[in-house]
Amino acid sequence: MKRLLSLVAVATLVASMLPSTGVAGFRGAFDPIGRTDIPAADGVTYGNGLANGQQTPALRSVPVGVANGVALMERWYAFTTRDQVFGFETSREIWQGFNRTQPTTLVSVIGNARSPMLKDPTGVVSYTDPAWSPNGRFLAYVLTDFQVTSSAIVVQEYTASTNMTVSITPVGSPIVVVAATAGVRNRHPDWSPDGNSLAYDSDKSGTSIDLYTVQVFPTVGSPVQHTFVNNRAEQNPAWNPDGVRICYDTNRFGPNVIEVVDTSTNAVSLAEANFASVSHSNPQWSSDGNSIYYDAPGAEDPQQNQNIWKLDLATQAKCEIQLDGAGDINVSASKYTNHTNDGIPYNNIFFESQAAGFGLIIWRANPIQRCEAPLPMAVSITPATLNMDGGGGGTTVGAQLSFPPETNAAGYVMSVLNQPPREGVRFRTSIAASPTMFGNMPANFDPHTGIAQISGGNGANGSEQITAYFSRRAVQARLTALGLVNQTVPVRVDAYSNIVGRTFRGFGLLRANTTSLAGSMVKLEQNAPNPFNPVTKIRFATSKAGNVSLRVYNVRGEMVKTIASGHFEQGMHEATWNGRNQAGQTVSSGVYYAKVSSEHGNSDVIKMVVAK
Repeated sequence: MKRLLSLVAVATLVASMLPSTGVAGFRGAFDPIGRTDIPAADGVTYGNGLANGQQTPALRSVPVGVANGVALMERWYAFTTRDQVFGFETSREIWQGFNRTQPTTLVSVIGNARSPMLKDPTGVVSYTDPAWSPNGRFLAYVLTDFQVTSSAIVVQEYTASTNMTVSITPVGSPIVVVAATAGVRNRHPDWSPDGNSLAYDSDKSGTSIDLYTVQVFPTVGSPVQHTFVNNRAEQNPAWNPDGVRICYDTNRFGPNVIEVVDTSTNAVSLAEANFASVSHSNPQWSSDGNSIYYDAPGAEDPQQNQNIWKLDLATQAKCEIQLDGAGDINVSASKYTNHTNDGIPYNNIFFESQAAGFGLIIWRANPIQRCEAPLPMAVSITPATLNMDGGGGGTTVGAQLSFPPETNAAGYVMSVLNQPPREGVRFRTSIAASPTMFGNMPANFDPHTGIAQISGGNGANGSEQITAYFSRRAVQARLTALGLVNQTVPVRVDAYSNIVGRTFRGFGLLRANTTSLAGSMVKLEQNAPNPFNPVTKIRFATSKAGNVSLRVYNVRGEMVKTIASGHFEQGMHEATWNGRNQAGQTVSSGVYYAKVSSEHGNSDVIKMVVAK
């Protein structure tokens, strides 16, 4: 059964406000199109009335939403949400959402942003597993009840229109393709590329869950079984664009893996020959039929939440389209193939996620940022030498960024603005921060707007240089944690493009000098948030393994609380202070100091502010 992401609060990246530019997407590679905090022109937010989240997206191929030389995308997508009738929370409803292409694409009334298509006000009837036919006219879905005593597969025609009200108006009567039978579970319909048949999974055999196909047009036919493994489940089918192969997930080897069945012969093969023993679920084909998207644990570690992955069948290469640690599942791939400025084909994909603190909503993404090798970027770091023993040098480290001719020629410009047909560069903290140093350390950003602290960036000739500024404390702490003090090291800086999220990477030389290396050096990053009430996080670095203490002091030099004390390995560490003293009492507003000390006497201090 297709899993529904649990409604668990997840600590995630800080979300930014909306940028002013963008065409195909407004957050590089990731777009929260189901956000609950975007108002329509009537002042109602998109998420109003959908407290139970948005799940299981299904793209409606016709009509096209964007055809402007940048990207082709579906205008509408169906999704499900849990019924809000008390006592009938297991029932589901099917809604249609608007695939917004820019943050400024507002709608006149909330109903134009998302509207219900199939819902029962009593909560008794449940509608789930939406799937749109290739021509965007026929919605297949599962009709059941809140106790799932049986389930039928039904097809309903709708008008393919750019008007929300027209597009969700049913045409004619529903067609029962697979009738409900007591105790039989029929789920997850998926259309054949010609729009004449459906694949689905069912436990009608009584011994397992198997894959079936059934003709819908011109007349409804009899189901044909294609998998036959007893006591196992073959489920979540997806039809290849060739109209012959169907991929699905199965637990025949333990944790789910992806298999492919040839419907002309019923021959079965593994999608990935050397799969990891973790759950691979909910597969979807790329529009060219050469790759499969699916969800699996991050880093293929069963202890991590699911992320979206892409597997190339011919090469067996795979990549993880990681958003953050919140968990991303139930991918739906666009039928349209788009291309980056430098000619890389890609699909937009939709999935459900709790990323970035927006709640359980539908996201749009593409694999470019995570799956393609970065383009080169020139990096020069100032100052090139840091004095780690304190005094002078300011509070920031600047990274001057520019593009070499080959990156300009590929269609990108080192500018905060897009200069069509070339894309500019993101300088924001939104979703996946850009730029970053050391792989994941973001530049300094305005906490209210999410805009990076930079100089330059408005040139129109493609040779613009932009300087992004990073916290000197954070840079020093990272070098300490990596054991790279008193060495000249190449420091990695990444950025990505405004529209499709094309990654750029360069290395600048940096040296951190100190005379205090008799034992373990310790360095603090600035606490965050700061000011804070009542909790803040304090990150510190150790250059060697050893005993370290982290304590809080007041302005009189009196110790307030020991936050951490003990043996720490080399690296970065994080502690939390809840604004209480050693006796458990809440401290008053004011200035406090965090001091980290090693067993060899090395120490570092930062100022913190408690604001109530």
